[in-house]
Amino acid sequence: MEQKRISAEPVSSTNITPYGELFNTDTAPPAFDSDIFSFWNDASVGDVDAAPVSFGMVVTKPGAPRVPALERHLRTTETLVPIDADITLVLGVPTEGPLPDPTTVRALRVPRGAGVTLHKGTWHYVPLIAENKPARTLVVFRQGTPADDLEIKELGTELGFEYVIS
Repeated sequence: MEQKRISAEPVSSTNITPYGELFNTDTAPPAFDSDIFSFWNDASVGDVDAAPVSFGMVVTKPGAPRVPALERHLRTTETLVPIDADITLVLGVPTEGPLPDPTTVRALRVPRGAGVTLHKGTWHYVPLIAENKPARTLVVFRQGTPADDLEIKELGTELGFEYVIS
């Protein structure tokens, strides 16, 4: 099967815009700041179609940085916050049709301590890691999303290639 190489680049407020929104403590001043703690309210606001919100966890295992599939959710945003290590997100802009547009796919590195909220319909894959040990990422979206709002496209079958991150 053909492989397409894409280089991972650091995420920024600018390059994430077609796919979602970056948030961290550097992007806005805190809503409350004291000698004891600082608090950022509404650091990122998702849209989950007025449904209960699911807080989940994905554990990425070490291995080859390949992307055999992309998925999307049409009814909810998805927020990803790396806990143990920096992650690389492979992202494609939302499309009207049933397939991702390969010309829009990028690999963006999100540092631990920051987070990303993906727009509804953004094509993505599970967080990838560079470290040689499993790493956790917090996942937030509308409850029930894996059962009723998950569209997965196998890239080899649908487009004839898969991505490999360099």
